[in-house]
Amino acid sequence: CRREVRAGRADLGGAERTALRGAIIEPLNLPGGVGSEVVVVPDGVLNSIPFEVLLASEDNPTPPVTLAPSATVLGLMRSRPSQRATDRPVLAVGGVPYERIAGVKASSTAPVGIYDAAAPPSLPSLPGSADEARTVAGVFGPSSVVLVGDSATEAALKRQPLERFEVLHLAAHGFADTKFPERAALVLLGDGQAGEDGLLQPREIARYNLRARLVVLSACDTAVGPTLGQEGVVNLARAFLVAGAGAVMTSLWPVDDTLSAALMRAFYGHLARGETLTEALRRAKTELGRRFGAKGQATFGAFQLIGDGSRRLSVGAAGARATGGSD
Repeated sequence: CRREVRAGRADLGGAERTALRGAIIEPLNLPGGVGSEVVVVPDGVLNSIPFEVLLASEDNPTPPVTLAPSATVLGLMRSRPSQRATDRPVLAVGGVPYERIAGVKASSTAPVGIYDAAAPPSLPSLPGSADEARTVAGVFGPSSVVLVGDSATEAALKRQPLERFEVLHLAAHGFADTKFPERAALVLLGDGQAGEDGLLQPREIARYNLRARLVVLSACDTAVGPTLGQEGVVNLARAFLVAGAGAVMTSLWPVDDTLSAALMRAFYGHLARGETLTEALRRAKTELGRRFGAKGQATFGAFQLIGDGSRRLSVGAAGARATGGSD
């Protein structure tokens, strides 16, 4: 099923999807299909499956699905008081000039991950990520902060008052390592004078004191990592949740830069109208699925929400310039 979605060949009648539905979904006897938000707490290898594909039907091709690291974590997140007020809507990072990062060519057969911080693999540019960051920040007005190009450094990110932002949007290359999760990283520009190598890693992220209701990792493989028993996956998303984020958008595999930017524009447009995180992502995927068809399936199917998707951004419809369409 994962291979079919990633290749853009998944359909409601696919043999692998049918087999998985029979083993996982149908025994649950969900009443009346899936019409409201479904929270999935996957275990083991199930963390790598795009559950919205398993739950899809002809009447509801993009069901509203959110993942949680564990039922315990979800209960704690939903029972805690509303997050303290923030005075800045979005911190958006993108347009990292990867051509300036010297390194060695990554082997096509090597597992993902950064094995030598002093010589990271050469990385292709992400031409749409700078515009993506500017667009996201622009939806929520001049109080947002944008770090693009030469400003997209790890040091510049850490100098920001991260606890004051409601949304952190990071459009950059991401790496995961299933054997050594501490080597996972979002790759920004380094700054030798500031003592920063440009690799934003879980051990650093987990020490932040975030109030963000949403962290978006618009990058590849950010949901990948080893599983920790029944407590979810050890990865970048988990680090942001530990730091205090309410929900994190991650990707299950490499995604297309242009299609990712289109998804983000639609997603934030719906958030600006006051929709919940889960519903905004569902509507964005539905709209773009109609527009791009099978071409976009691999990218749109990769993105998922982990955490509490029932929250809305405080700026809502009243404090933002809504963009995008509706379904």
